Amino acid sequence: MKKFVVCIIFVVGSLCAGRRPRTRLLSSKATSPSPERDSICEEKYAFYPMVGQCDAYFECLNWKAEVKFCRDGLVFLPGTAYADYPCRYPADVSCAGRPQLQAPRPTRECPRQYGFFSSGDPASCAEYRNCVDGVAYHLRCPEPLAYNPASYQCDWPDLVKECDAEAYLGVTCPRLETDDPVSYAHPKDCRKYYTCVRGRPRLQQCDLEQAFDDYTGRCVNKEDTVCVIV
Repeated sequence: MKKFVVCIIFVVGSLCAGRRPRTRLLSSKATSPSPERDSICEEKYAFYPMVGQCDAYFECLNWKAEVKFCRDGLVFLPGTAYADYPCRYPADVSCAGRPQLQAPRPTRECPRQYGFFSSGDPASCAEYRNCVDGVAYHLRCPEPLAYNPASYQCDWPDLVKECDAEAYLGVTCPRLETDDPVSYAHPKDCRKYYTCVRGRPRLQQCDLEQAFDDYTGRCVNKEDTVCVIV
């Protein structure tokens, strides 16, 4: 009987010749191809500001950049983590070098779809609106403060550019030769008093169980002063 030698195909010539099978060595330079990457994307997932425009930005998703716009009334905050929404109210963001904004989409009560806006009446400084998706929610600062659109906070009326502090509080400070604050009793409430700061009025109030003493110009215990209502 004849004998046959069978050699496995992938090691032909190795087993048959009694040598170790040869293997193909992989080059150390061989790597998987790099994904295409937009030049602005320094990270695979990130947000980047747009030159000149405060309410637009680039979103890098898998190294590809796409232009996005904030909701009308909001602006882009550089440095926002990718997991967060990158737009904020204008009072919380500096738009220096990015002055342009998209055209507003106003509604009957809202100049823009999102934001806080004053009433527009300099004598009604306490009233303001919070606009959400074009719907206005009416709010009011506690007496005697006024809404300040520059900071989105309630502030002294004399510090709010849009507010007529005298018309809002119903009082005008007398002309004095000093810039030091001077206080005066309220004509109808013993706990309240006006303080004139640089010629502009501020309405203030004493603590409970106290009254304003017009003689000393400060709050004292009620029994230590006589309150006269005109």
